[in-house]
Amino acid sequence: MSYYSSATTTARAGHHRCRWTGCPKTYGRSQELHRHILSTHLPYPYFCPTQFCSWRGGRVDEFRAHSEACNPGHQSKPGMIYNTQLVLGLIDDGTAVDIVKSQTRYFVAERARELGKTEAWEDLCGRRYRTGQCDCDG
Repeated sequence: MSYYSSATTTARAGHHRCRWTGCPKTYGRSQELHRHILSTHLPYPYFCPTQFCSWRGGRVDEFRAHSEACNPGHQSKPGMIYNTQLVLGLIDDGTAVDIVKSQTRYFVAERARELGKTEAWEDLCGRRYRTGQCDCDG
């Protein structure tokens, strides 16, 4: 028999709550919440460095799976659009969601200039490419 009651375990299991408006998700570990935010609410931070490949994603493990198909037999590192640790640090510090969105958009625009990219915001964040729409914007 467990020392913790089921009520305590249930409360502990979901103590990392997503603060995005309308999102009811809760997670037991902050890493799980971070994965959720990167793959659901923020612009995709990773891209495939292979020429003519337009893959973008929110998680490094997704890139590894993509990389095997895109470059069989070669190990490559994903390109990064913005520093995920910095953005997730803002979230962990309790920064308002609107400020996090604005700051992330700024990081994406700066990186796009460095890379010489001129696509629309929705294409840079990767959401339109994958889902046909972008809700990162407002």
